[in-house]
Amino acid sequence: MLIFLLSLFVLSCGNRKTTGDIYDIFPESIDLFAGREIAIKGYLSSIGKMTVMDTIAIVQSYNSSHNFYAYSINTGILVNKFVAYGRSNNESLWANMQNPYKDNFVMYDINKSVLGILPLSRMGDSSVVFDRIVIQKESSFIYNPDVNMLSGGRFLFKGHDITKNTVFKITDKNFNTLYDFGEVDEVESNGEIAPELINMTQQGNIVMNLNGTHFAYSSMCGDVIRFFDCSREDHEPVETAAYRYNLPKFIVVDRNGVKGIAMSESNVVGVISSAFGDDKFYMLHQSQTIHDDAQKRVGNIILVFDLSGKPLYMYQLDRDVRFISYCRKSGSLIGLSVNERNEDVFIEFKLI
Repeated sequence: MLIFLLSLFVLSCGNRKTTGDIYDIFPESIDLFAGREIAIKGYLSSIGKMTVMDTIAIVQSYNSSHNFYAYSINTGILVNKFVAYGRSNNESLWANMQNPYKDNFVMYDINKSVLGILPLSRMGDSSVVFDRIVIQKESSFIYNPDVNMLSGGRFLFKGHDITKNTVFKITDKNFNTLYDFGEVDEVESNGEIAPELINMTQQGNIVMNLNGTHFAYSSMCGDVIRFFDCSREDHEPVETAAYRYNLPKFIVVDRNGVKGIAMSESNVVGVISSAFGDDKFYMLHQSQTIHDDAQKRVGNIILVFDLSGKPLYMYQLDRDVRFISYCRKSGSLIGLSVNERNEDVFIEFKLI
């Protein structure tokens, strides 16, 4: 059975491969039990991402009236909703949640190529308008729908440079390129992967620490995780660790004249959601294989790394969750899940 994916692809590589299972690199597993559960007031449609800032959980929602909804993690009550779906100046047809930067919520309007920044202090303002930065792009770089703010006023992009064959780009505050880096991994397939399809195999998620000095990349499926130190503003980021397990295989397919890449049903889901703590990265992981492209992505294993990518331990949750985020105020992980009454709930996991 093959799964046809047009927008959800993963890294596959021909170098630095590792054998075995990613769980094998962690020295211990710790049971982590669910604490308080807060039912969310109101229906959440097609959640794409979640982040917690102070006591506010912000979720990215599709097929709703707005792109983002902010809830109290203590009461589950809606605090605010941002960026209505539409074409006006303060609306968006496709806005994507980015990593928070210091005490700012950040979103990227993909259609307008505009970065929107909202301070935490203005989160409850119903008439708030995001501070806007117009993103200047280079034609040679095929961009993923993410823009990450780094220390020193820099920006990090993920994609594929078709001339330099790199996958990461760091620019200054005026979007002049400072560094192109990161090799394009070889794609294992039984058909020719055209250059325009290479970019799709390099898709994945970036999680950035709060101060924008370290980031981790994880593939959308399978277990490709790379860690970078970008704290030196005068130097290209250093890749401090990389892990590659359960690498998927591809074939090129043509459906009614539209080319894409299909993956085998034996592919492992991998990292579902990532979060950064004060000095750690947390990654929600699912080891099950993918049976169809609408498969529900939930997990109960949290992989814990330090900022350099050293594996520390795993948390075994007693509940399946869809997303995780770290709450600095309580020092706990907040999971988004569904309870036995089919209610969307926030679940607090006190860290050990």
